[in-house]
Parts: sequence; C-alpha cells; structure tokens
Amino acid sequence: MAGGRKHFKLKKALQKIAEREEEDGGGRKTRSKRFNDPNFNFGKKSLVYQLNKGDFKEKVGKLVDDRRARLESAGKPEGFEERASTPDRGARESRDKPVAPGKSAWDSMNDASAPSRDSRDSRDSRDSRDRRERRPSRFSQDRPERRERRDRPSSDNHYGGERSKPRSFSDDKRSFRPRRDAEVEPDDVHAARLQESRSHANLPSTLPYTTAASQFLFGRWPVMAALKEANRKLYNLYIYEGSNKREAMDAVRALAEKRGVSVTTIPESKQQLLDSMSKGRPHQGLVLEASPLPQLPINSLGAVTDKGFTVDIAHQSKEDLAINGAESQQRWSSRSGHKPFVLLLHEVMDPGNLGAILRTARFLGAAAVAITKQTSSPITPTVVKAAAGAAEELTIFSVADPATFLETSKKAGWASYVAVAPTSVKGSREQSTPEDIADEDPLKEKPCILVMGNEGEGLSRKITAKASHQVTIMREAASVSSSVDSLNVSVAAALLCDAFTRGARRMPASFEGKLKEDAKRARSGASMF
Repeated sequence: MAGGRKHFKLKKALQKIAEREEEDGGGRKTRSKRFNDPNFNFGKKSLVYQLNKGDFKEKVGKLVDDRRARLESAGKPEGFEERASTPDRGARESRDKPVAPGKSAWDSMNDASAPSRDSRDSRDSRDSRDRRERRPSRFSQDRPERRERRDRPSSDNHYGGERSKPRSFSDDKRSFRPRRDAEVEPDDVHAARLQESRSHANLPSTLPYTTAASQFLFGRWPVMAALKEANRKLYNLYIYEGSNKREAMDAVRALAEKRGVSVTTIPESKQQLLDSMSKGRPHQGLVLEASPLPQLPINSLGAVTDKGFTVDIAHQSKEDLAINGAESQQRWSSRSGHKPFVLLLHEVMDPGNLGAILRTARFLGAAAVAITKQTSSPITPTVVKAAAGAAEELTIFSVADPATFLETSKKAGWASYVAVAPTSVKGSREQSTPEDIADEDPLKEKPCILVMGNEGEGLSRKITAKASHQVTIMREAASVSSSVDSLNVSVAAALLCDAFTRGARRMPASFEGKLKEDAKRARSGASMF
C-alpha cells in the first residue's frame, strides 16, 4: 500500500544489531567464538580441554606410567588398585545364581551372604597366589614367625621417600608397642573362636519374610501366648543367645519345637537383627514370625444359644478366609445364666490404648472385642505386646459400619450402651453410671454391647443415636475446675467393663462354688436366708 504504514520486523532488526556488533568487535560473543578465541579462558585455555587434548594429557599419562612402574618394582601385582576397588566377583556370581529346588528363603540368603566354593575357585589363580604370599594364614601351624612392626619395611619406601613421622597432639613422640607372638592367643583358642564365628557367619544382615503378610511378634508373653493358642500360622522363632533367663528361654524353645516351629539362635554379635524386627521396642530376646491374627469380619451379632452366639459374616477375600476362617457359631460358656458381653471399639487409634483394652477385656471376661475397620488401629505386633498375650486368647471381630452393626444386632436381642461424657443439659437422654450398671446387672436379662469411641472426639451423634442406653463416668465435684476433664480410653473401658461383668464374676460357676460361698458366709456370721 502506497503511503501506508511500514511494518517493523523485530527479528530482522536484532539480526542487524548483532552483525554490527560483530563488525565493531564489541557485544557478547557466541560459544564457538569464545572457544576458538586464543585470548579467552573459556575455550582451549581451559583445564578440561588441556587434560583431554592439550599438553596436560601427555603429562598425566606419563605420571600414571611412572606410578605403575613403581608399584611393579615394589612387588605389587599389576592392576592392584583396580582389584582393591572392584566388588568381589565371587559374591556377585553367588547372588546371581538361582535358588536350588528344595531350599528355603533362609538358605538362599545364606548362600548370597558368602561366596560359594565354585566362585572362589574360579578367581584368577595368579591373584590367589599373590594373596597367599602376602597374607600367611593366621592359624596355620607352619606359618613363619611374625616379625615385629619396627622390623617391617615401610610402605613409603616403595616410592623412594622416607617414613613420615607419626602424628601426635603432643610434643612427645608416639611409641608404637609391637605385638609379639607371646601376646597372641594359643592356636586352640583361635580355632575355637574361628569355628564359632563361622557358625554364625551364615546369618544375613536382614531376615527374610516367609510370606508377605508375616508379622514379627516380640516379647515373652506375646510369643508364649501365640505358641500356646496356635491361632496363627507359626513360621520361625528367633531366640537371643545372650539372654540370662535360660529357663524361660528353654521353655519357649521346647514349646516351639512341640508346635513344629523352626528355632534359630541369634548370637550377641547379631542382636541388631532382633532390634530391627521389633523396630527398636523391647523384645526380651524373643521374636516369633507368624501370620496375622484372625479377625473375622461381621455385619452384626446374632441370636444367643446355650453354647454361644451366632454372627453374620461379611464378605472376605480368599486370602482373608484362609486366615480368619468362616465359623458363624462362636463359643461362649454361660456363667450362672449371664449373657455374653461384647466390646465395640470405634476409632481407637493409639496402639498402646488398644492393647491395654484387649488385656482388660480378657481379664474381666468379655466374650469378644469388635474393632471398626480403617478407622481404628490394626492389630499390629505393638498392639499384641501391649496386650501381653491377651490378643491371642480373645475372639476379635472387625466391623465396617458400626451404626448398622448396632441397629441389626438390636433386632437379634442385643442391648447396646455407648460411653459418653457427662452432661447436665435438660432434655438429654438418661445416663447411667458404673454403679448403676453394677446394681442392675443387665447381663442377666440380655447380651450387651459396650461402645467406646475415639480418645479425643468420642462417638458421633449417628452412633449414639443407634444405641439403646448411654453410660458415663462422673468426675469428682471438687475437681470441676481442674484441667483434667476426662479419662484415658483404656482406663474408662476398664471401669465400665468391670461394672458390666461384676455380677457374672461374683456368681459361682458350679454347685461346688455355691457351697463354698455359703460356707464362707456362715463363717462370717451372715444369714443363709
């Protein structure tokens, strides 16, 4: 267009500016120009270029050749440094070998932890000969007399220099005390220690899992309870050799051998293996590898019979079925007509609290403990340790929906109680205390479910609305202004479980027990009628 506006092209303008700067010799230079510029340190004057293609390349090569010649003249084999920094070929070949048929994971790891005879024989014969010449066997009967340190040639002499003085933080010279043959232990002692070290040399740095779901139980009482009850699949028992309780260890070993469990003794030098399996917690020298504890998933509790009570089993995978089983009839021995008592734990996250509650429930005679899925702590070895073996003796269920569980169980005749904080709001539901529960003894009439909630938040309104009753623990009136406004969930569970089961524990379990109670009352002067 004649007379129209001319378009300004930025790219072309920048190109012209760059060309003008190149002609004038100013401006920023490109990488190629900087590299080829003999007056610029970036390019051919750089140390990298000189080492790769310049004068330094020949100088460095000459230094390497001189060092190799000095090593050969000093009696060290060619390639000495390379072999010192190269991993053991025998160990690498042993790790690459497939596991032979019939070998366990333990044996395969033992083979990997030490090079095989074939791999040792396949090494370079010249290297082996040189090593034997340089390192005479310490336990050989015909080995030459050991020279003192002061008589040995200095390694610094190989390079034509003088032996450097030892470093010291004082003005006095450091005196090196040579080790004489008289100070060395006798050969029979060396042989015994060597045999002991070889017996434990096959222990790997880490222990293998028999299955992906294996758990390492630790502690005396959890291990003893797991071996006695045998509710799990038991794989391996590890016993610490340095334990001072030999009688207890021998009893555990005998029980494990009776169950057909493999027993491995861990030496004192490998104690870190037990510490690793227990994740740093006190293990008392005992660790047992076993399958997870059976935890039957249920939808609700069913009718109560003379032999026990039924449960509605929820869906479970094939792997869970192999661990939990599918027994819908749960055994329960009725004591003087009292019905079963089940504890439901919802969102109890602390493993220590969960273990303490399981221990309390077993001690006070609860029929079972149900734990909500995914919202509560799983049954881990830490929980089992806190339970002190009670987890192995209890019937434990898992519940996916606690609200539906309470509602459906109510239709089967179960009464439900929720533990809540005390309230004085008018119009709220009536709350019972542990004293009221102990006096009423509700297990005489119906089977009961006690629901305990989260350590900090308690129970939701949805769950409390589904329960038949509310129970609370009143605080002392004088401590209203105190900062302590609640109890630990495990302590509260202990007080409430005691209130529910007190009547059943007080009643005699047999006619002979009734006679003993009557005789006791007669001796105390109480009326028999």
